[in-house]
Amino acid sequence: MKGKKTGGRTKGTPNKATREVKTFCASLLESARYQRQLRERVHKGTLPPALEAMLWHYAYGVPRQTVAEPKSTTSDLVRALEQTVEQARRAIACLRKTTIAARTDVRDNVL
Repeated sequence: MKGKKTGGRTKGTPNKATREVKTFCASLLESARYQRQLRERVHKGTLPPALEAMLWHYAYGVPRQTVAEPKSTTSDLVRALEQTVEQARRAIACLRKTTIAARTDVRDNVL
C-alpha cells in the first residue's frame, strides 16, 4: 500500500540507539564527579558562554523577547505619502520641461 506504514516503529518512538545515547548522557550529567567539575569550570570562568547561557535558561527560563511596535501613526503615513506624491509631481514637471526643451532644440536645428 502506497503511503501506509506497514511495519517498524510507530511514529514518535525513538530508536534503540537514541535511547542508549540519552541514557549514557544522563548518566554522565548525573555523576557527582561531572557536576563537581562543571561547578569548578563555572566558578573559574572557563565554561563556554553558550553552555553557561543554557544553564541560566534551564534554571530560570528563557527571557521573553518582545517586538517593538512601530511608532508611526496613520497621520505619519499620510504625511509621508503626500511628500512622495509631491516629489513625483516635481520630477514629472522637470521631465516635461526637459522634453519641451529637447523638442525646441530639435525643431531649431531642423529649420
